[in-house]
Amino acid sequence: MLYAAPDVYKESIAYLLWDFPESNIKAQPTVMDRWSSEDINADAAVRPAVHLINSHNAQESTYSYADHSYIRLKNLEVSYKLPKEILQKVNITKCELFMNGSNLFTFTNSDPRRDPETQADNVYPIIKRYNFGIRTSF
Repeated sequence: MLYAAPDVYKESIAYLLWDFPESNIKAQPTVMDRWSSEDINADAAVRPAVHLINSHNAQESTYSYADHSYIRLKNLEVSYKLPKEILQKVNITKCELFMNGSNLFTFTNSDPRRDPETQADNVYPIIKRYNFGIRTSF
């Protein structure tokens, strides 16, 4: 099953807007390579000034709005049923090989540190699950 949701909203996760979390020793990826030439695209959202104070970049600006559209492959199952001619020789009625998974891929342009389905910063990342198995009937 594919799941997609187009959405634009204000980034409410404070740590994504804080330039230097973890006791001001580690810069966020968006702070790196901040310098640009004089011919800046006037239509682009500009990050506020790099600052050590957490609340500084929480000020209202177009930078804090982002396109959080995404497509996620939630569930996928692939199976193969063995032919009855082969199964009759070993007294098996039905045998199916399968593999399935959930939350396999997420395609988004938003920050890779957050799940596009949540707006909180205190949630565990979504779990990817892979299964392989055999279903048989005798």
